Amino acid sequence: MNSQKLPSHVSWESTLKCPLQCKHCGLDAGQARSGELSTEEAKNMLSTLSTFGVKNLIISGGEFTIRQDWLEILKFSLSLFETVRMITCGWMGKNLFIELKKIKNLDNLILSVSLDGLKENHDKRRGFGSFEKVIETLKYPSTITKTVLTTMDNLNIRDSIGVLGLCLKFNISTWSIQISLPAGRMKPELFLGKAKIQLLSQEIKNWQQKFGDQIIISPDDCFANLIPKRHNGKWDGCHAGKNLVTVLNNGLVTGCPTMGNIIAGNIKTDSMESIWNSETMQNFRCKKPKECLSCGKCAGGCKTVSKLFNQQFCSIN
Repeated sequence: MNSQKLPSHVSWESTLKCPLQCKHCGLDAGQARSGELSTEEAKNMLSTLSTFGVKNLIISGGEFTIRQDWLEILKFSLSLFETVRMITCGWMGKNLFIELKKIKNLDNLILSVSLDGLKENHDKRRGFGSFEKVIETLKYPSTITKTVLTTMDNLNIRDSIGVLGLCLKFNISTWSIQISLPAGRMKPELFLGKAKIQLLSQEIKNWQQKFGDQIIISPDDCFANLIPKRHNGKWDGCHAGKNLVTVLNNGLVTGCPTMGNIIAGNIKTDSMESIWNSETMQNFRCKKPKECLSCGKCAGGCKTVSKLFNQQFCSIN
């Protein structure tokens, strides 16, 4: 093993099947793709990652709960990892909690629910009736830790303070904010643009100062050094390929959940140690975007932003 520390987090793209057709979906999710991990393959993958030293699991999609085996896999995951963060579009509403009650110990589960605006704009993005299902999920009485994930663009940025109000109303522990990037079904005209992103970053700083004793407001790595101070200390660069490894729905392994074109191996056939120490993964985590070479304020910006725009949103020019 080389000097690179083991990743503390793994993000698993459990399926690309989804009941919604979100306008901003960068993965163009909807239908299952060929080669998705079976129940046993998924369990073997999770066991391998746990043995390798990964402590925290993030389950994404598509929509994880549309898999017929989701409850079985979730129960298995909770027995392996210190925390399991399950991202959902909230389409099940209160029925999600009825199913979750079949698992006895949910102490280490974090439920992350996508909320992309108030009713009109959320439903425009995700489908009629989806907002009410999300609210049903957020207000359901449960001891499970709940967080909210919002992806912002020109369609819903005006609702940002309203979303914050809902998070406070329902005692949400963390509000995670991402920027919609033009990929998949996301239309370029919906992209906020650099100027609005810089203004949004200032708003986030203001919210952190005003509401920080009530809720953690967590900006995604795509903001890069626009928000150098995160809730757990100074931002030290993108975690992809460093503290985070990503397993795609078909077992391919990469660093970043949104950069599935840089493949370091396949967990079905390759050892995790060989993948983690491969030249591909080492280049992924060590190579800084060219626009960050002379800055020195962080360990490099978001690789996806660099790929799409050839610049970082925090760069001066």
